[in-house]
Amino acid sequence: MYTHMPLEAQARLGIRFFELDVHLDETGNAYSAAEFLAPMVAAGLEPDGPFDTDAVLSKPGTKVFHTRADMRSTCLLLADCLSELEDWLDGHPSAGPLIVQIEPKQLLATSVDPSRSWQILEQDILAAVPASRIFRPGELSAELQDLRSAARAGRWPAISSLAGKFVFILNGSSADTVSYAEAMATKSVGILFPALSDAEDPMAAFVSRNDSASPDIPGLVAAGQIVITYADWRTHAARDNDTRGKDAAFGSGAQLIATDYPVADRRLSDYSVRFPQGFVRNRPITPREETVAEAR
Repeated sequence: MYTHMPLEAQARLGIRFFELDVHLDETGNAYSAAEFLAPMVAAGLEPDGPFDTDAVLSKPGTKVFHTRADMRSTCLLLADCLSELEDWLDGHPSAGPLIVQIEPKQLLATSVDPSRSWQILEQDILAAVPASRIFRPGELSAELQDLRSAARAGRWPAISSLAGKFVFILNGSSADTVSYAEAMATKSVGILFPALSDAEDPMAAFVSRNDSASPDIPGLVAAGQIVITYADWRTHAARDNDTRGKDAAFGSGAQLIATDYPVADRRLSDYSVRFPQGFVRNRPITPREETVAEAR
C-alpha cells in the first residue's frame, strides 16, 4: 500500500525529518523472516521478493519495522539505519540537522525496570552516532524537567550551529513519555526530546499535533515550541488526491511535517508533500525572540 526509499536516498533528495518504528530485541531471537512470511506461505502465495536473506533479524539489537505483519524495511537494525544517515552526513557536513523521530513499538516486558528499555535504546543509538553529533535536551536546558520554558525563552540554537548534527525525538504513548521522563530524572538517559500532546507539560519543547488543522499550532510555533504534525494519515489522502491536510500543515507553520508521500505513488494519484522549493523552507511564523536570520 506504500513504500519508502532507503534513508540515504531520502536524505539525498532533501528530506531532513525521519521516523523509525523500533522494537527492542536484546538477544536477537524475538523476530524472524519465517514468521513474517508464514501467512503468505500458508496461503500459497509467492513473496514479492527475498526478505532478510542475511538473517539480520537473528542478530541482537533494536529492530526497525512497522508491525509483525509489515516487517519489510530497507534497514532492519536501528544501528544500521542510523549508520546510513551518519555516513551520508559525513559526506555533507554542512547539512542538517537530521531529525529522527523514534516511535517505540515494542519495549521490554513491564516486569523489567522501565528505565532499562530506554538505556538499551540509547545504547543502540550511540553505537551508530557519536555523542558529539547529537543535540541533546540538556543542551537546550540544564533543567530537563522544564524544557518547555527553555523553548519558550528562545534558547533554541540557530540552524547553522546544528550543521552535521542529529536531533532525536521520542514519539511514544503517554505511558512511554512518563517512563522516559522518570529515567531522564535519574540521569540514566538523556538523548531523546519527548514529543508531547500536552503543550503545557513542562517537558514540551516538542509538541505533537496529529491534526494539521489544530488551531493552536501557529500560537505554539510563535511561542517558541517546535510542532510536529501530519500531512496525511494512512493512504487516504493519496488515494483521493486530497490536499487538505497538506495545505493545513503548510499554512500552520509547524516546523516538522510527516508524510508517507514525499514522492507521489503514481499507482494511486499525483499526491505528494513538498514545498515548491523542496523539503525545507523558511518557516512562515517566527518566534518573537528570534531574528529573521536565526529562524531560517
